[in-house]
Amino acid sequence: MRKIITLTLFLSLLMRLLVYMKLHNTQVDNIEVSYTEKGECITHSVIETICNIVIEYRNRSADSIRSILPSPHSELILGTVLGINDIKMNPTFNDVLVSTGTIHVVVVSGYNISLINSLIMSLIGSKRMLRDLSISLAGTFIYALITGFGIPAVRAWIMGSIVSISRYSKRKINGLFLLLISAYVMVMISPKIIEDISFHLSFLATLSLMLFSPPIEEFILVLKSKNLKHADKSVKTNGITGDLITTLAAQVLVWPYISYKFGRVSLISPLVNALILWTIPLVTIFGGILLVISYLSQLTAYILSWPVYIPADIFIRTVYFFGRFAYSSVSFEMNIAGLVLYYILIFMILVHYKRRSKHKLGERT
Repeated sequence: MRKIITLTLFLSLLMRLLVYMKLHNTQVDNIEVSYTEKGECITHSVIETICNIVIEYRNRSADSIRSILPSPHSELILGTVLGINDIKMNPTFNDVLVSTGTIHVVVVSGYNISLINSLIMSLIGSKRMLRDLSISLAGTFIYALITGFGIPAVRAWIMGSIVSISRYSKRKINGLFLLLISAYVMVMISPKIIEDISFHLSFLATLSLMLFSPPIEEFILVLKSKNLKHADKSVKTNGITGDLITTLAAQVLVWPYISYKFGRVSLISPLVNALILWTIPLVTIFGGILLVISYLSQLTAYILSWPVYIPADIFIRTVYFFGRFAYSSVSFEMNIAGLVLYYILIFMILVHYKRRSKHKLGERT
């Protein structure tokens, strides 16, 4: 078990470094030639070839999508599926996404990696078969590689790989521990990442989901339950309600940081995210299929583009509708003292909730 996890972390570290060097034109003097124990020469040409294939695929797919779909549909799909940031090429769409608090959706994130992993596992079978596990890990790795190994994708691949391995070995691993391990690994790869805003937001959003989804879900259940004295577990929180819980939980730790860094806060972000989150799996899956088809035949891709166009269009129309309101977002800059105080208070509230939950559990038993 430990050897498999160690190997997974090592491979993720190695490929992240290699792709980073290629995509950012970083020169390293001592990696041009190396030798195996048998004296066989290994050059960096293999790595360069892989990177060139990935870059060529991304560029060709991007050109195909831009010619098939109008703007901003093409920008949305390229950002969601491939992590290509074309949003700023459309300033109006970019401003609407910012004002509605949905800019984070138009990137490849841990959600996309999890979606691809679930799709692969649902197609090939059991999560406890070594063959299926290997296919799942390889599939998500290739997808993360194609997307350029962005910070959220790397974190999600590391965490998802360890979770899949733990399920295969029938062992439980704490989610918070996984997040810390992933963050540690990424910082060890590149210490400068500690200053990256994308890294901060990805870490805070994931941590916030882990810590605050249960209490928010319990609160929503109480509101939906006929008996307001306790949460009725028979009441479901799927659909828009589930998306609202996810959005609110992620925002608990994220919104003050956004206020601190950008001086602006969206007032309608939870509502808009709850309304459009259901479109993201459809855009990701059908967009990925469209990318493959467009690489083979652009005419066929044009004919079959409607399954991805419809959810993308719903997403765009929704954010434009809410983005036109004057007070969809407000200027509010939180200083460092306020940020620290907020986090202290919110974690004190969380600790109180945990203690109360344990007390209630003790009374029932």
